[in-house]
Amino acid sequence: MELKGYIFAILVGIGWGTVGLFFAEMSKYNMGVYDIITARMLFAFIAGIIHIIYTKGIKELKISLGSLKTAALMGIVAQGLVNVFLFLSIEKSGVIVATLLMSLGPVFTLIFSRILYKEKLNKGKINALILTAIGTIILVTNGSLINLEFNFLGVIYGLLSGICFGLYPIISKSISGNNNPNVVMIYSFIIVVIMLLPFLNIRSFITYHKLTANFLISVLFAIVPTLLCHLLFIKSLNYISATKAGIITLLQIPAATMFGIMFLNEQISIWKIIGIILIIIGILLIKMQDKEKN
Repeated sequence: MELKGYIFAILVGIGWGTVGLFFAEMSKYNMGVYDIITARMLFAFIAGIIHIIYTKGIKELKISLGSLKTAALMGIVAQGLVNVFLFLSIEKSGVIVATLLMSLGPVFTLIFSRILYKEKLNKGKINALILTAIGTIILVTNGSLINLEFNFLGVIYGLLSGICFGLYPIISKSISGNNNPNVVMIYSFIIVVIMLLPFLNIRSFITYHKLTANFLISVLFAIVPTLLCHLLFIKSLNYISATKAGIITLLQIPAATMFGIMFLNEQISIWKIIGIILIIIGILLIKMQDKEKN
């Protein structure tokens, strides 16, 4: 049965790796960052509601006020701001760097857990933090501290996306055990839409979706790396531990890298590869420390 969990987690990692491709394709048609995120979350919300009603019944959509507040916070921080900063980083620094910086989420979770819950930092966690810090520096500087050519804003946006992503496990702890976590996540999608409405270019949004091909791209973006990946990740936890699933989904990093090189003509150097490897090792160490703790 574990095999199913591994397959689901692998599919999630690859699916998350396609996010940059969808963004790059949609941005060709004068769709801004806020327009793209709104489309992604709106269609994910609609598809999610249909999925819950079809599989569980309409009564499953009911959640407590506390969980609704959690959904709002999750929507604003772990969905809205993560996506905004990620896509702004992609615009400035490309898919590879932006994805790597966002993937630093577990590192920031470790830091937040230390601050909020006074969790101890053992030698393994300290080494992991050092490795990821070195890897990040090598990645963004391309191995040269003398001729700095990286986009400063792109790096800042990427780090902010990682910080917001790192808050996701912290926020998730407050979800009531009586509520379906999938339903809470689905409600968080519509919170993002509401949050971004003031920034939405309605004319561009409507014009883009008049074309059937564009409409289908938006729907696929909402379903594949958004709703479906979330559902598959939750499903994988029925067969393997959260630590194993989290480690396997790190496939997002090499997947996004390969997609960026193959389809977006992004450049990769030996220094960036070293940076990527160090970051992955650092995140793996953090997740393995969590496994030992549990």
